[in-house]
Amino acid sequence: MSPVKFSICIPVLNEEHYIGILLEALSRQTYKNFEVVIADGNSEDKTIEIVKSFKTRLSITVIRTTVRGVSHERNLAAHNSKEEHLLFLDADTKINDDFLEQLVFCLLEHPVDTATCWNKPLSKNLVDKIAFNAYNSLFLSKAVTGTCIYSKRSVFKKIGGFNETMQYGEDNEIINRARKSGYSFTVFKKPIVFFSTRRMEKEGRLKFYARAIFWGGCAYIFGRVPKKARIKYEFGKHI
Repeated sequence: MSPVKFSICIPVLNEEHYIGILLEALSRQTYKNFEVVIADGNSEDKTIEIVKSFKTRLSITVIRTTVRGVSHERNLAAHNSKEEHLLFLDADTKINDDFLEQLVFCLLEHPVDTATCWNKPLSKNLVDKIAFNAYNSLFLSKAVTGTCIYSKRSVFKKIGGFNETMQYGEDNEIINRARKSGYSFTVFKKPIVFFSTRRMEKEGRLKFYARAIFWGGCAYIFGRVPKKARIKYEFGKHI
């Protein structure tokens, strides 16, 4: 099997508080065979300045667009990437230095078309830890989050990428669409991706979990969130 080469696709919008943390982690990876593609929704803060400061340490391509939407940015990053193995990471995630090395090991041991990995919150809140332990164990096999999604480029292109008309649940929908098209999917318990709890802290945990359970359940059962769902996801507005 040829060496695994990743295109790491990261959507950003006003992520000056987080993107540097992720890029720093990527610069320290023990596995070096990857490029980084940043798709920016016309950030108004120092996001791009921070990204450019890593150009001497990482192979980074920056694509800017006036169209704001996490699915659009993910698709744009993928379109402008070059490797066969696509890895989508949210800008506010954190990974260990051997994340890619562990992922390569998993892909070589268990070749799949699409995948995700266990999520852990960057939080000391006991409720968050319990909730996501349950999520990882019970629901992640179908209800995927956008914090970390792996796909072969050939599969991503054949199924048409992320659905840009969806405001919520687009991460679940693309995996369900891939599975319905006959492509394989798995959940790796390692490596682990850590994610920010900023959204639930801003919205309130009760509201966040209630919404996540309801709409996540729709995606889990039906493969997508109903088109008439009135969900406002403010990409890039959670500090």
